[in-house]
Amino acid sequence: MSQGIIRRVCARADVIDDFSEPLEETMQKAFAELERSGLIVTQRTNGRTVTEDVERINTIRQKLADELVESFFGKMKELGYTKKEVIQLVDKSYEGEAL
Repeated sequence: MSQGIIRRVCARADVIDDFSEPLEETMQKAFAELERSGLIVTQRTNGRTVTEDVERINTIRQKLADELVESFFGKMKELGYTKKEVIQLVDKSYEGEAL
């Protein structure tokens, strides 16, 4: 779960797909963004570790989910779907699938 969140935070910071700069600079940007977001912690003697702060991880996870849902509903509205139709489509696609 944490790895997926970390990937999304990096993607939002435009550090994953930027191959025009050296990898070292890209990695530095990624680590800086992860530290700013609170997902990784730098310790002098132990290096960097993923946070064990479950509340912080859940907060970021919820924020990412909210952004995805908002984007999804916006695009579905552009296609002319009503809220009821969108919910029916989501329910249909979830049938038989486990989380």
